[in-house]
Amino acid sequence: MKIRNRLSNFYTLVAGSLLMIISIVIFFASSSYRENAFYQRLSERVQVTEQLFLEKESLSAEVYQSIRDKFLHFLPEEIEYVGTVEQFEKVAQDSLVDVLPSDFVAEVQESGFAEFHKGTKQGAGRLYTHNNRRYAVVVIASDQYGLAYINRLRNLLVVGVGIALLLIWVTSRAVARQALKPIAKKVREAQMIGASNLHLRLEVHNSKDELGQLAIAFNDLLDRLEKAFNWQKNFVRNASHELRNPLAAILGHSELVLRKTRSKEDYVEALQNIHREASRLNHLVNNILQLMPVKDSDMLPSQERLRLDELLLEAQETLRLTRPNNQVRVDWDNMPEDPNSMEIEGNANLLQSALVNLLDNACKFSNNQPVEVAFQQVHNAIELSIRDHGIGIPPEEREKVFQPLHRAGNARGYKGSGLGLALAQRIVELHHGAIELDPRDEEGTRVNLKFPVAAQQLMEV
Repeated sequence: MKIRNRLSNFYTLVAGSLLMIISIVIFFASSSYRENAFYQRLSERVQVTEQLFLEKESLSAEVYQSIRDKFLHFLPEEIEYVGTVEQFEKVAQDSLVDVLPSDFVAEVQESGFAEFHKGTKQGAGRLYTHNNRRYAVVVIASDQYGLAYINRLRNLLVVGVGIALLLIWVTSRAVARQALKPIAKKVREAQMIGASNLHLRLEVHNSKDELGQLAIAFNDLLDRLEKAFNWQKNFVRNASHELRNPLAAILGHSELVLRKTRSKEDYVEALQNIHREASRLNHLVNNILQLMPVKDSDMLPSQERLRLDELLLEAQETLRLTRPNNQVRVDWDNMPEDPNSMEIEGNANLLQSALVNLLDNACKFSNNQPVEVAFQQVHNAIELSIRDHGIGIPPEEREKVFQPLHRAGNARGYKGSGLGLALAQRIVELHHGAIELDPRDEEGTRVNLKFPVAAQQLMEV
């Protein structure tokens, strides 16, 4: 069932229940008022009947005539009875047995006054003492006009509630359709967005209401999807290019040596070339396999408290294995006085991998010129800067350096896969940190890393 139908049915049910409850209250209140009002009239008739039949000798002619005039105004289907208590008991068992309730006589005798309601009949009786004798005066009548009014009221309430329910249902459907119209529009807009036009976004009319927040959340999702789609597209394009080169070289060398019989030296040289390109291909595949789990992960596999300065020293030791002649120099002068401010929460292996990649890039693209590393504490974060004096990054390439497998134009002559910065950026992001480049073309590149200290992380948690 559509939301529009569910909303209209729900509001109709709620409104109908309220109308029904109000109608029932009105009906029973009116019915009770009619019954009590008719009892009042019966009580007055009992008093008039008593004065006319039992007290006429003590009344003046004018008073008697006034009472007689009142008596002549009969109630519908009125029955009067005036007699002694003994006579009343006998009449109640004979001629009035079908009209009076069985306990009415006893109630009149015990309390001196009683009322009853049986079917359409209502009655009232009272005991009077006259000339030392007890008399019972009873008046029975039917409130035809009152009952007719109550029946008409009941019919009006039933018809009114039915019409009101129909109007509420129709109105609620129209209101629900109008209220859900923006959602239907956004559904149509969302259905138009596909892989070929991921740049399209839902229109946000009011960012403070629920529909605006829904559109903003959907647009944010589209931003992430477009970013991931572009990342994947660029990755596939760059990976195809990077994989094609070593594969083409391997095939070229192998085809060349297989065309005819060659000397031992030619075979050795060909195998060395094939080995070099295969090693390059293996290095590229390993980097891709290392990047993909980190790229798709939303959280660290394991965390512990680590000192950033100790991680840097370990990264230097690892770098010496591949670049024994590196000139990485660490400036320890600006180290924070509090050793705890150097502690961060993270994964040691991932952080060392990021630092080694950044240091290796700095050494590689500066041809092993001096690389300067420095620490700095900024508020509740620790900054680590790595600066080289290498080839720098051209201005038009600066926005693409973190794309996997992308290599700047001036870096084509250097060995590499273009995955180091992408891997380092993702690792830093997983540690709630930030990485920024301060590229200076022809003057080298500065990489700034910022991590929240562990004490601050624990306070935020």
